[in-house]
Amino acid sequence: MPSLPAVLPLRSGAELRRWQFGDRDALMSEVNENHEHLQPWMPWAAQPATVESITTFLDEAIAAFDADLDYAYGLFGDEDRVLGAGGVHRRDTAEVLEIGYWIAQAQSGRGLGREVGRALTVAASNAPGIVRVEIRCDEANVRSASIPRALGYELVEVYERPREAPAHTGRGMVWSIPAETGRTI
Repeated sequence: MPSLPAVLPLRSGAELRRWQFGDRDALMSEVNENHEHLQPWMPWAAQPATVESITTFLDEAIAAFDADLDYAYGLFGDEDRVLGAGGVHRRDTAEVLEIGYWIAQAQSGRGLGREVGRALTVAASNAPGIVRVEIRCDEANVRSASIPRALGYELVEVYERPREAPAHTGRGMVWSIPAETGRTI
């Protein structure tokens, strides 16, 4: 997988920055503060975060970023407050990258998710050899689906999938944008 930048600045002044070990306590606090907000949609949020689970996540995320295998970012605001997270992931083929994101409940509805989606789309689209970028979410996750729609992604597939989180319907959506278009959104 091609190397992506360690920091992606956003228009709002927030930034996406690769996770560091020093982010552990802030991340654990924000995930737990947002547990009820995340748990219906995110399989990894089935239980509240622990020092062990966050340490394991950070170990894996940092190693994968260093190895150019996967790119997990924290979304940071003033004074390094965690506002959410995002990532760029290889899924099915070498030419396709998938982006994902979550925004803290207190930050929802302010356009930050769209900013994160835009920054991740541009970064993924500019990676060498990438022909398209995808966003996947459950059919019932209307808020998450509004982001690819607003960014010009096209809904290309609705498919049956296992229900992995309580609010999942078992129907996933695949949103896609050509890398050529994603570079300029």
